[in-house]
Amino acid sequence: MTPLVITTLHKDADVIEARRRTRHLAERLELDIHERTRIITLVSEVARDLVLSGGGTLSVSVGDRDAGAEVAIHASTSRPSAVLELGANASRLADHVSTDGDDTHVFRLHLPRVNLPYPAAVAALEAELRPPEFTVDLLDDLLHQNRELLSTLDELEASRAEQERVNAELAETNLGVIAMYDELSAELDRTNRGVVALYADLDQQARDLLSANETKTRFLNAVSHELRTPVNSIIALANLLLERADGPLSSEQERQATYILRSATELLDAVNDLLDLARGEAGALIVRVEPVDVRALVTTAVQLIEPLINSNSVTLNTTVAATVPAKFNTDPAIVAHILRNLMANAAKYTPSGTIEVTVDRAEDGGLALSVTDTGVGIAAQDLTRVFDEFFRADSARTMASGTGLGLALAQQLARRLGTEITATSIPGHGSTFAVTLPVRPRPGQHSPPQHPSG
Repeated sequence: MTPLVITTLHKDADVIEARRRTRHLAERLELDIHERTRIITLVSEVARDLVLSGGGTLSVSVGDRDAGAEVAIHASTSRPSAVLELGANASRLADHVSTDGDDTHVFRLHLPRVNLPYPAAVAALEAELRPPEFTVDLLDDLLHQNRELLSTLDELEASRAEQERVNAELAETNLGVIAMYDELSAELDRTNRGVVALYADLDQQARDLLSANETKTRFLNAVSHELRTPVNSIIALANLLLERADGPLSSEQERQATYILRSATELLDAVNDLLDLARGEAGALIVRVEPVDVRALVTTAVQLIEPLINSNSVTLNTTVAATVPAKFNTDPAIVAHILRNLMANAAKYTPSGTIEVTVDRAEDGGLALSVTDTGVGIAAQDLTRVFDEFFRADSARTMASGTGLGLALAQQLARRLGTEITATSIPGHGSTFAVTLPVRPRPGQHSPPQHPSG
């Protein structure tokens, strides 16, 4: 770093001279008003402290630093025994203060990049800053100080006005934010009250639905039990008539007795479905998992359904894949009931063609059961409702009698095992109902009851 201002200080006039020379240096370096005032004030404070300490030498140097420039002010006392007493203002204005020996203090200021003189111009700048070019003129220095003070005051006033404007805008913004917050809080409070009321209404509706469901279950249970005994009596009497227990029957009497037996049997099936549905909804059916002989179970279910099939026009085929294990852990009562209901549904709505019962090993290790028929099929708009209670598709109404409970009950039982029945169909070509039995049925679920005879 090259010293550009070197002055000896013994009296107050020397302080003014050091100040003026430093001002000229700051102007040549093209410093802004703030940095210029800072350097000049620091030099004034240090020079005054030197004079008060008995005199000394002050130099100002300028050089490069990493992210800008640096101004170093060296202050040395002229008497080795003197102690330089620095005021607080000088240390506060500098970025860094250090000592160089016993009698020299170094004040460093870090500045942005400034217009440093080229080496060839340093000698000329030193000559400009050396006496006699600079003569002490108190009035001129005072005018310079006043101009600098006025400029600083103008900037402070402008800064204060800008600060007041910003504060006013912030206050206005805060008022808007507070108003918006109050509005949002009120809206949120209204929404919360509406949500609370909605939840209360939903809770009441849930209680009403639960009560209605319990009433329906009790009604179905009671009606089913009340109807079973008279229906079983009708079936027994019709069988006695057809067995000629009281003597021979005419052809007309036999036809009527057969009609009575068929109607009573259908009514008993409907009563049994109602009872199963009621007991399932009441949670009275417990899953009992055990090793099941799948082939034997399917054979038994098919044998029970075969009497319902018109063997002259419908063929019932059964395929159990070789990959199906000899034993599979599941609830035999549930599976048999599901299979019977699916086959019975296919038998009702397949006047001619085939019914295919297929059992295969699923990819996840479960069992894939499917019943496919070539019957009337189900329209697309009805396919999503075939598992609803008491629902019968339009294409099924003219084909066979029924209550619309068979598929609903089968789906309910499948869900007890943690699975669901799926249905696909093409109207006029037939339908497929498929279910995959899980490897591990969900515990604590329900299973179909065994129907008593009365």
